[in-house]
Amino acid sequence: MMWQDNYMAQYTKKQWLTDEYYFRKKWFTTYGDTASTHCDNLTLGGYSNWRIPSETEFNALNDYSFTHMAEGSYWTSTVSWFYENQQRITAKGTSTVMGEASLKDWEHYVRCVR
Repeated sequence: MMWQDNYMAQYTKKQWLTDEYYFRKKWFTTYGDTASTHCDNLTLGGYSNWRIPSETEFNALNDYSFTHMAEGSYWTSTVSWFYENQQRITAKGTSTVMGEASLKDWEHYVRCVR
């Protein structure tokens, strides 16, 4: 696995869905300026096949040392099993509970993986 670790990785916050799709209840439509499209459009280190990590992949980040890491909640590709309008997030270096669910119109950090 290769993780995004550039300067922008510690500052990039996105919604999972745009406000338009969230309010239209299009829970799985990630077009627009979203976490998913951010990774889909990322070209870094000569690679363009970046994606949002799963919850399990992100939780393995304790094994990595990053130069550019913000403390806070990060999006994962894992969907909440309670409500389709929620997406799983996980946290690094904060008191946030690992693997909690978040509404898809909230902003969280994005760290891409390939």
